[in-house]
Amino acid sequence: MSKLQELIDRLCPNGVEFKPLGEIVSIIIAPKKLNKKDYQHTGLYPIIDQGKNLIIGYTDDVNSTLPPKEYVLFGDHTRNIKFFNGAFAQGADGLKILITKDFILPKFLFYAMECLLIEDRGYNRHWTVVSPMLIPIPPLEVQEEIVRILDRFSDYAAELQAKLQAELQARKEQYEYYRNL
Repeated sequence: MSKLQELIDRLCPNGVEFKPLGEIVSIIIAPKKLNKKDYQHTGLYPIIDQGKNLIIGYTDDVNSTLPPKEYVLFGDHTRNIKFFNGAFAQGADGLKILITKDFILPKFLFYAMECLLIEDRGYNRHWTVVSPMLIPIPPLEVQEEIVRILDRFSDYAAELQAKLQAELQARKEQYEYYRNL
């Protein structure tokens, strides 16, 4: 029996409670939202927006940053979900910065939100649809084990991705070599 199964059997034999997402988080507002013209290629603090990439630029403006903490970030227009641990500045508009309540780990919430089926409503706001969605709330020990397992899978997937990229590059170079020959 796996450690996770043992924890579930011991700590939640009758299942777990589900709560609406909007009830288990607080939305915080960044001190300042940076415009694209203010983005730098390097700097002290990363800039995060609702786009696909985690970090889109940097700033040295300490007055625009949020304090170091674990954040779950939701792109209100894009439906992109991100996790960030540290200080950062918000870029542009449309980013919901979520802080979890004491009974849910931020990284667990990130993984749970990645599993949500959020209907695409175009460039409309999606928080009104996502906020009432139900999130499982297992005991913290179970959340920690789930996060540990999923982090390990994520690391392994990133390693495989890097190997595949290297192999693809090698095949392209091989193809070009023989083509030119």
